Amino acid sequence: MAKEPTLEYVDRYLETHGDEYEMLLENLKTFFKTHARLLESNKSIYRIYSRADKQHGRHFKDSWKIAQLISGGTEIEGIHDIIGITIVCPFNSDRDAVINLIKSATFSRDFNIVKERAHESPYEARHFVVCRPHLTTICCEIQIKTVFFDSWTVKSHDLTYKPEVILDPRYKEQMDVLAKILSALEKQSGIIKDMVEESTRFDKDKKKLAKKELMDRTFADLSEIEPSSSPSPEIEALRELQSFVQDHALELMSNDFDSGATKSFRSMVADVSKQTGYGAELCRIIAAVAVARPTNDMLAYAIEAIDRWKLAMKRQKPYPQACPYRLAAIILYYFGDVDRAIIEADTGLRWQEVLKGDDEDSKTSFAEALSAAAYYRAELGWPSNRVNPTFAEAKKAAEELITKALKLRPAHPALLDTNGFVKIAFATNESEAEAGLQQCRESWQLCRNTHYASVSDLYFEIDKRTAYRKVLSL
Repeated sequence: MAKEPTLEYVDRYLETHGDEYEMLLENLKTFFKTHARLLESNKSIYRIYSRADKQHGRHFKDSWKIAQLISGGTEIEGIHDIIGITIVCPFNSDRDAVINLIKSATFSRDFNIVKERAHESPYEARHFVVCRPHLTTICCEIQIKTVFFDSWTVKSHDLTYKPEVILDPRYKEQMDVLAKILSALEKQSGIIKDMVEESTRFDKDKKKLAKKELMDRTFADLSEIEPSSSPSPEIEALRELQSFVQDHALELMSNDFDSGATKSFRSMVADVSKQTGYGAELCRIIAAVAVARPTNDMLAYAIEAIDRWKLAMKRQKPYPQACPYRLAAIILYYFGDVDRAIIEADTGLRWQEVLKGDDEDSKTSFAEALSAAAYYRAELGWPSNRVNPTFAEAKKAAEELITKALKLRPAHPALLDTNGFVKIAFATNESEAEAGLQQCRESWQLCRNTHYASVSDLYFEIDKRTAYRKVLSL
């Protein structure tokens, strides 16, 4: 039977059980702050607040409101929002992540869910009523909502929710219209967030691919350079530098340019360069460290080393003149400077055109250089609008380069993949994009049982996502 709904009765109840309610409230706040790291994003929770933040430090529902509910026949222990917390999230996906956390085994170890309901109108939120397993009569209401709808609650509460005067129905209708607009904005912002995150993942995967190729080349066994039982001091110096990089990889990825392992590495490079000069092996090791620690300082350091290699080439020419330009292009592409990567790749092509031999290795090397230059142009051109002059120029150049490469090596898997990527990048309709993806698929299948399989898998994954995004843009 309901108690007499007097304010004195409510105040006595809160005085008796207030500490238990406040303890539950603090336990919940601590839980969400502690376990926020379990969420998909460490920024999934924007803000956590309770009534105390809006009621000058008072945690409880107003006594007169509690008394009003009791007068309607509700037992005071059945009033589940005497205390409550609101969890505000940036996006719907973050809200869903918090909801999943509440439903997880981690949460259920400390709390019981008494009730759950979705509140879809006039604002979207999810409500839970929870308690401690050993104290089921002391409950707390949790509301999870986005920033948009939290703001909407503040704006609309005094106008449409429990007004002191009867509200004209027309005002209520207009508020509902605004709520629907807000819901549409919320959904659209979520779409934009997903697009931004996908773009970020996409760019990271492309960098991962460039980095893998560079690392694979760099950390090949240096004994191949000089297959001798008594390697030269120069080779030993390179091996020592390589070992230092492998042993201090984590430090090199985190140190400042002028401190720690990075400073020691640069000092070793200076010593090695006095013995070996700036050649292919030394520059590849420097490049690998640069992509492991992608800062502007490391980029400038790597490019400076390659420039010194270029100067040495003109005097000694131990390798094809195009090599340093191709390495510079790879690094610049990794750092996202595609325009400069194209310039380096084109310069390397001009040297290779003059110096290339007629043997099969030279033809393959030249075809790969042509393919790389085509790939960079496709990378630069594919996000552009079809009416943009840059798009047309990049398309023409990329198609000419890859066509020339395929004439030299018609069945080369890497060239076939680039050809497919170029078709996707410059597609003007869905069928052209699909034809390009099919070319990429053929290249990927050719590499399935070879030592290029892992790199081919990465390329094909990027090709598929590029084709999907291209079709969406069309």
